Amino acid sequence: MQSRRSAFIRNTLAALVAGGLVLLGIIASTLYLVYETQTYSDNLIASRRVRSATADLLLMLQQAESGQRGYLLTLDPDFLANYREAIAQLRDRQGRFEATIRDNAFVKVELGDLQKAIAAKAMELDQTIDLAEAGRQAEAVEIVKSGLGFEHMAEVQDVLQSIIAHADERVAAQVVSQIRMANILRATTIAGALAIVMLLAGAVFIISRYVREIQKVQEELRVLNTSLEGRVRERTEDLMQANQEIQRYAYIVTHDLRAPLVNIMGFTAELESALKAIHRLVDAGEAGPSDDIREEARLAAKEDLPEAINFIRSSTRKMDGLINAILKISRDGRRPLQPEPIDLEAIVRASGRRAPAPDSRSRRAARCLHQGARSCLGQVLHRADHRKSF
Repeated sequence: MQSRRSAFIRNTLAALVAGGLVLLGIIASTLYLVYETQTYSDNLIASRRVRSATADLLLMLQQAESGQRGYLLTLDPDFLANYREAIAQLRDRQGRFEATIRDNAFVKVELGDLQKAIAAKAMELDQTIDLAEAGRQAEAVEIVKSGLGFEHMAEVQDVLQSIIAHADERVAAQVVSQIRMANILRATTIAGALAIVMLLAGAVFIISRYVREIQKVQEELRVLNTSLEGRVRERTEDLMQANQEIQRYAYIVTHDLRAPLVNIMGFTAELESALKAIHRLVDAGEAGPSDDIREEARLAAKEDLPEAINFIRSSTRKMDGLINAILKISRDGRRPLQPEPIDLEAIVRASGRRAPAPDSRSRRAARCLHQGARSCLGQVLHRADHRKSF
């Protein structure tokens, strides 16, 4: 999961860096193309301004010349008014033309020669109009026929039309450049948009894959939690069962350990009783003991003492065996139960063979009744019962 998270972070950072680079590229190219387009637009506007000023100047000269010719031919005041209006605008158009020519950087014109030609043409026009207004129409016509005004007009037209043609070429070139820049800008924008879309698609793919992995891990965690709960329940049941087994085991062990201790305690009391009988025999001394005392001492020395010692030794061996078994179980740990068949008939038969002789028990009981000792009778019965257990 940690490696997947690291891969997700690396991929996300790579996508972000790539997206940032693409955006920077788009911004830089857009700014450059916009700057170039603005430059072409400024050049186009300048070219059109030069063309417009040049065309206006040429138009005013032509209108003035048309008004002059019409007035000279017809002496119609309307033609004279057109002439006066054209001459009045000519000065303004010439000033704007000269200012425009000085400001541009792509058209170089010798303004001195052009100004002289325009001034000469204007002088020719004014001279012919003045002669016509003075009634000397024929002289004015002769001046026109001399071709001097035509030469000045042709010189001005050549310069101005050359400027207009150059401006038209310049305008056409700027339009082509603008179209080319617009196409490049369009292609750059489309390429950037496609790159951004691809980056977004890659980011969405990375995020969706990571989300799917997270969902898968969550599902695995859910399954693990479910199985963990089951295992916890199983372990809890095992622990409860183990606790119950320990309790049963402790009960069995304490019961089995208590039995040898009871035997040892009981036969220790039997030893004390036998020792008392022997003490009474010894205490009789030279006076001589009675027959009952001799019999009791004989039974104590011949039967009670050896039997008590044997039972104490047997109980001790049994307790030692139980302790060794407990230690073995503690070392081996838990083992599966392996049931084995048991021959109950053989066990009963063996128990019958270990039963005490009726004569010995009867004699001891009779002796105890003769002495009137209830405790002695209880010891006899207790000893017989424990003899059966062994």
